[in-house]
Amino acid sequence: MSERLDSYVRAAAVGQLPDGGDRILLDATLVAGKRKVSAKMEVPAIEGSAKAFRAGQVTATLDMQEEGVSTRAKLASPLAGSIERQQFELPKLTAAINVTNPKLPKSPIEATVNGALAVDLAKQTANLTYATKFDESTINGRAGLAKLAPPSYTFDVNIDRLDMDRYLPKSASAKEAPKVQPKAGTAGEQPIDLSALKDLNANGTLRIGALKVANVKTSNVRLDVRAAAGRMDISPIAASLYQGTLAGGLTVDAKAAPTFVVRQKLTGINIGPLLQDLAENDMLEGKGNVVLDVTAQGNTVSALKKALNGTSSVRLTDGALKGINIAGSIRSAKAKLGVLRGEQVQQANKTEKTDFSELSGTFNIKNGVAHNSDLAMKSPLLRVGGEGAIDIGNDSIDYLIKASIVGTTKGQGGRELADLQGVTVPVRVAGPLDAPSYKLDFAALATDAAKQKLEATVRDQVEKRLGGGSKDGKSGGDLGDRLKGLFGR
Repeated sequence: MSERLDSYVRAAAVGQLPDGGDRILLDATLVAGKRKVSAKMEVPAIEGSAKAFRAGQVTATLDMQEEGVSTRAKLASPLAGSIERQQFELPKLTAAINVTNPKLPKSPIEATVNGALAVDLAKQTANLTYATKFDESTINGRAGLAKLAPPSYTFDVNIDRLDMDRYLPKSASAKEAPKVQPKAGTAGEQPIDLSALKDLNANGTLRIGALKVANVKTSNVRLDVRAAAGRMDISPIAASLYQGTLAGGLTVDAKAAPTFVVRQKLTGINIGPLLQDLAENDMLEGKGNVVLDVTAQGNTVSALKKALNGTSSVRLTDGALKGINIAGSIRSAKAKLGVLRGEQVQQANKTEKTDFSELSGTFNIKNGVAHNSDLAMKSPLLRVGGEGAIDIGNDSIDYLIKASIVGTTKGQGGRELADLQGVTVPVRVAGPLDAPSYKLDFAALATDAAKQKLEATVRDQVEKRLGGGSKDGKSGGDLGDRLKGLFGR
């Protein structure tokens, strides 16, 4: 085999390749640790000269085994080129690929690729155009090397649809998952491995017509990727999802402790289905905008959550806070005011909800805890404010909602709620994010209602003594303001 190759090299040096002759066979096996790679290549007799040569069907097979994963590939194409110009071409390349991995939801994975490959050693470039039908996906595009050593990759990929969940490793369902998650840095949690990014130099674009990943469904996806010196920037990230759009970027830095920077704006999103698909969380519904600008650094997912810093904001319309009917709870509380003092705790009830016409709030996130002090929720019946914190690192919430009755509608409280107009009810939301408890402070409700009634009684008596107030009504207004101050309202 080596003598045959040497003859081609010597002939190329004088500008003439031997006609006819025997085929060339290459056979190699490499074993490294748990990985075993076997490769074979067969080149038929080469005809022509060093200026221009050609050969019939070149075939190559690759077989790789590693920890239960088997990858087999078979390639075939005619060969042409020029040794003088250091150019080589596989103009009609076909490749059959088979990957078997028992840990994947779908196994084996098979694909047949058709394309063309051109290599220019003088310019240190390589270009591949291809098209394939892969499982449910139709894929086409180009890939190449702008520089062979060190490799600098380029790509432009188009995929009609892709369900990544079919190819990601199997994991326990939410019902089967342990309730106590391993702490950051413990042996039970896998570290994030970004070693492949450290020497990666790449530039390209990925477009996907319909994409599903982590059960989130998107369409019209576009990712522009640039990677160099251990850092990868994906910007823009653009997609349509849940009746809205996403626009933003992601930066990953493969330091000793990996750093992630996420800047995203979701516009016109239907938040309910998104939260259900992404986190199996059914606490909120509505349509609107969400803005996220955060940074995190850590070696595990838990560490990243606890090191999250940045800001976020949400503005939704025509939605509902699910798990509690605040107006209904206040109505129930009103009936108990004469006998009940203290607090009542109730678990979230997925059949209950508090509708709103508008909801907005901003969050300052520090060390994995999102703090909010400007919650504003409006509905025909209620005005709701609030402040508190969401502990992202520990998946818990501690939040104080202050709800006030501002109006009534028949069938939604009627006279019972009219009697409580202006009364503020504190509602403490606390516990795990997936099952928080709601604590209504009925004692505070009783106190506020008593203050309101006493204020009205005092106002009536004072106005009577003053002869009903001034004609222009200004004195009455001033009096009301002073009484509110007197009673701490």
